[in-house]
Amino acid sequence: MTPRSSKLPAHLFSDGIIQAPMAGLTDAAIVIASCRAGILGSLGAGNLEPAVIRTEIKKIRSATERPFNINLFVVNEEISPQIPTDELLILRDYYNEKGIDFELPTKYCPSFQDQFHVILDEAPAVASFTFGVLDTEAINELHKRNIFVIGTATNLLEIKNWQDIGADAVCLQGIEAGGHRETFKFSEEDFDLFTLLQQATSMAHIPIVAAGGIMDGASIVSCFRHGADAVQLGTAFLCCHEALTPEAYRNKLLSGLTANDTIVTRAFSGRPARGVRNEFIIRFDALPISPYPVRNALTQPLRKWATQKGDAENMSLWAGTGLAAIRSLGVSELVSTLRREMADFEGIEHV
Repeated sequence: MTPRSSKLPAHLFSDGIIQAPMAGLTDAAIVIASCRAGILGSLGAGNLEPAVIRTEIKKIRSATERPFNINLFVVNEEISPQIPTDELLILRDYYNEKGIDFELPTKYCPSFQDQFHVILDEAPAVASFTFGVLDTEAINELHKRNIFVIGTATNLLEIKNWQDIGADAVCLQGIEAGGHRETFKFSEEDFDLFTLLQQATSMAHIPIVAAGGIMDGASIVSCFRHGADAVQLGTAFLCCHEALTPEAYRNKLLSGLTANDTIVTRAFSGRPARGVRNEFIIRFDALPISPYPVRNALTQPLRKWATQKGDAENMSLWAGTGLAAIRSLGVSELVSTLRREMADFEGIEHV
């Protein structure tokens, strides 16, 4: 298979494949399964309270000695919600229509600083960050504990920000990527992954992790050939047996959808995120939307209700443009399949 780049430490990235940290859909179980399969497992901890993050880390460590990644959302601690009256009225009416109590949240998200201190205390081998950029002091504190730091970017400005503060690598999200996008430095254009890789590899001096639309071994090899040092797959793992993906969500993903069934929307969380178009998005995408984490907290009761009811039309069905290729497998079987596909693709290319 394609030789791995020496830019990434081999003890952390043995074959350059990372299971993406999908908040709300990953817990210790899928991280453990990914680590045991020989890839870098990741816990999406951005929406978890600090005590829960610590508990999940201990669960992972009790089951595997392999390195793993913890991902956090960089969120401004000074949240001053000023929710437009129109937004509240529209949401309240929709909640009433569904028979759900509508109350303003008492808390909008976990404390990032408290989450960050858990990372410093527990010192996982890898920590990744999205929704914003850290400062140099935070990076230095992570490095003191030998934590490998991965930032997230969707354009060259964001890559430069992470480079300038001393991040060890950056995860580059193409427009194909499912779920939330980084986007802390506005760009007029959104590019596909291979275009971004071409741009990034000409200016980046830190390793690049490619993300977005990567579903099989052939696309993994293609990313490596376009200059990626590693790849991160999220949508590909959504229907793995170990994922927390609810049944109605899984059924929707396995129902024959294509890239055209997805859309980048702020309707659920207040941040751009790619997911399957459904009733809620169609109804709310063009209406007033508060920024994250306010909007995310406002829609949380609806999403919880929809999960309990098995109502996919009111769930945030995050998925990338490659969702047609989703497979319902265990993590170990999926990783083995990806490796076999990589070898087969390279064999065909060399004939």
